[in-house]
Amino acid sequence: MFWDPAAQYISEYLQTPVWRWYGGEIAAVGRLSGGEERETTAAASVSGPAAREHTAAHAPAEAVPPAGAAAVPEVFRFDRGLLQYLIDEAGDGYPKFTFIRDRVCLVHFRSPHGVFLTGPLSLLFAGSASAALHTVAVKNMPAAYLGGDGSIMPQDAVRCALLLFNTVCGTALRPSDVYRLNFEAAGLTDTILHRSASDLFSNRENQKRHTPYDQELRLQQCIEHGDAQSLPAIWKEPVAGHLGTTAADPVRNGKNLAIVNVTLMTRAAIRGGLPAEEAYTLADAYIRQIEDLQNMLALQPLIEDMQVSLAQMVHEHSGETSGRSEENRLAAQCREYISGHLHERLTVQDIAAAIGAHPNYLSSLFRKTEGVSLYQYILQQKICLTKNLLKYSNYSFPEIAAYLGFSSQSHLGQLFRKATGQTLKQYRDRNKPQSFEQ
Repeated sequence: MFWDPAAQYISEYLQTPVWRWYGGEIAAVGRLSGGEERETTAAASVSGPAAREHTAAHAPAEAVPPAGAAAVPEVFRFDRGLLQYLIDEAGDGYPKFTFIRDRVCLVHFRSPHGVFLTGPLSLLFAGSASAALHTVAVKNMPAAYLGGDGSIMPQDAVRCALLLFNTVCGTALRPSDVYRLNFEAAGLTDTILHRSASDLFSNRENQKRHTPYDQELRLQQCIEHGDAQSLPAIWKEPVAGHLGTTAADPVRNGKNLAIVNVTLMTRAAIRGGLPAEEAYTLADAYIRQIEDLQNMLALQPLIEDMQVSLAQMVHEHSGETSGRSEENRLAAQCREYISGHLHERLTVQDIAAAIGAHPNYLSSLFRKTEGVSLYQYILQQKICLTKNLLKYSNYSFPEIAAYLGFSSQSHLGQLFRKATGQTLKQYRDRNKPQSFEQ
């Protein structure tokens, strides 16, 4: 069937079979590497609704065979009513997540091709069932089927459920649709608006204000323009107001505010011409460092270092996106593509094809706007990345050469020495931080 590849992928990824209930039969449509057969059906001795012909657009509810019957998958034999419930109450128009205990759920939905179901899935985060809209009590199910400590990220479970549902039903549901239909969210917006109104009234009564927006804008403008020199003057400005409360715990609140700062300043750097992928990657690294921080006294210096780093990086890319002409737009697209493909052997033809430009025109335009040839720019960027890998990683020289698409270590070494005046070993020995973990 056309859904087989999706079911097979989901079975392997989630490590649980996918079944289809249709016409009084239940079949495994996905197979685990352990050997469950795909599309191995067993006729069920059913009565009542199951005897009806499937003439409706959706498969009707059907009576399942006795709990001990061979036609019923083993996981459902311990509770006579569970499989019947999953069939009768299958999601109509969306994949339904039904929880049978905290973190443990089954996914089931109705389609023109029958009822599809998979699980139990053991989710990674505790408390998943507390916000679930769909729960059911089960009886006598062994602990082995109820999952251990959890191994599946909830977003991965939703992604897999959507893959199967959209493939079978020919729809295009989004993850947010699944979350809204399966987890309590309806009252959250009203709660947030009520809390905001209450906080606003309290702040006005107590003359409590947030920090000025114009100060935030000045910080962003410094980064956007690559002006690291002006940042200290803004830091020294008297702080009027408070930074806000995003969490009851002071440590969590401080980290949240720092992450917000990283996010805002990263976007300013992108507006200033820093390639988005480069900016996002740096932001991820700073946010991980913020999360790992134990000494909160180091938080403000870390944020200031982040702002300086971004401003300096924008300055190094100065002029790259300062204009809005077609030439500057193409040059910016070219730089963005190079930034995301430095690990490949880049050619002018590949870059031109990716951004929709003629190779000769792109080469001429890039030299005109950047002052260097495309080859020289690519080499500069690869040398810059080589420096970072030498300083902040333990990759061997051959591994770095292979990663960056050079033909050999000696080829990289020759180009690196020509650009820096140092061998790869000399640069690593002189620049690797002493605190870097070996």
